[in-house]
Amino acid sequence: MQPLVTVIIPVFNAAKTLEATLKSVIQQTATTEIVVIDGGSTDGSLDIINTYITHIATFVTESDLGVYDAMNKGFSKAKGDFIYFLGADDQLHDSTVFSRLLADVEQADLIAGIVQQMPPRHPRIKEWNNPEWNWKLNLRHTLHHQGVLYRRTVMPEVPFDIRYKILADYALHLSLFKTGRRVRISDIHIADCGSEGISKTFDSNLYKEEWQIKKNLLSLPWKFFQLFWLPLKYLYKQF
Repeated sequence: MQPLVTVIIPVFNAAKTLEATLKSVIQQTATTEIVVIDGGSTDGSLDIINTYITHIATFVTESDLGVYDAMNKGFSKAKGDFIYFLGADDQLHDSTVFSRLLADVEQADLIAGIVQQMPPRHPRIKEWNNPEWNWKLNLRHTLHHQGVLYRRTVMPEVPFDIRYKILADYALHLSLFKTGRRVRISDIHIADCGSEGISKTFDSNLYKEEWQIKKNLLSLPWKFFQLFWLPLKYLYKQF
């Protein structure tokens, strides 16, 4: 018997894409629990949610402190053995994604697969995000959080540090990497992602936040290296 997957969907004014997102989860052949956390949408998102309410285990609509706060709320209500976070403008690639990912999970704390970034894309964003779980995580975010299944028992009680408005998922992954969590890298295409995510604009605030995360979590030699690495990353994304 395969584990239960809780799919947490944070929503705020996503009427244009939300129906396709929900359908991509409802159509899964694996057993899923859907948790929808709405931040007070006013654009018709609530009507779409109500259309599919019989498929949704938990639905909350209230103001929040941003997408990571909504994801924390969803996690607090999750009952699944594995947790998956899906953006309201993203979709699971096909109906068998979870069944195939869960075929062998005994030794995995996290399962990471492939994410496709759908157009329009920033010219410096690759179309395909292939996961890595190694020293390169000290340089850049090598996991896309919509390409990861998390075993619930290895997650912190509050997974996302909401001090970070853009890269709290990166902070979580660095923390899990430091504690030696086991990741199974899969070649399964998990999700197709929209272009509206908060980490897909490359202004200085993103790199300031990345520095704060690395300053708090990396060893001294890696911190020193960031003083040269981060400005180069910023300049590269501007052209």
